[in-house]
Amino acid sequence: MDTRQRIITAALDAYSQHGFRGATTRRIAAFAGVNEVTVFRIFGSKQALLTEALRSHAGQAPITPLPADTGNPAEKLTAWTAASLHSLRSRGRILRTSIGDSEERPELSEPAISIQKRIFAEAAGYFERMRAAGLVRSSVDLRAAAAMLTAAILADATGRAAVPEQLPREDQAAALYVAVILTALGASTRRAIEPSSVRAPAPPSMPDATGA
Repeated sequence: MDTRQRIITAALDAYSQHGFRGATTRRIAAFAGVNEVTVFRIFGSKQALLTEALRSHAGQAPITPLPADTGNPAEKLTAWTAASLHSLRSRGRILRTSIGDSEERPELSEPAISIQKRIFAEAAGYFERMRAAGLVRSSVDLRAAAAMLTAAILADATGRAAVPEQLPREDQAAALYVAVILTALGASTRRAIEPSSVRAPAPPSMPDATGA
């Protein structure tokens, strides 16, 4: 790893632990194993360094597109939600810190907001395709449904470490969030075989994650 990338990684680590005020250039330099002068020589300022680090971090969060096909929406939405959760949970601490700093440092919250917008756009677009296919009640506000699913994904990713008791079991969360949303949309919540990458099969004594 080159010096620039070491400093970016150290800046993310310091920021996630200490926030903007606590992530001093001295601390970042110590984390990176470089001289503080090197931080300023490469990035110019702490603000510039953290802005670049957070944008790079957000850009690496793979929010994959939902498929154009609306066949078996429960299976597709569950797999997509599980993949989004997996991507964002590893970034939860940094997302939570940047959102917490949004009032004082709104520019640092922009990467987190960009992730939120990407999730919302994918969900809203898919729900529109479901409506066009006749799979959704015409009276449902699809933007509200997309906002609910987006909020569930972000709350899980940023809050699980702090309040795990308030959230569904990690391996069942995606299926449960999708089941609630699809019920609100008036769509089928029946899923095909759960992808093995989403969760292990539930013990026989447990109900299916959809409640069926």
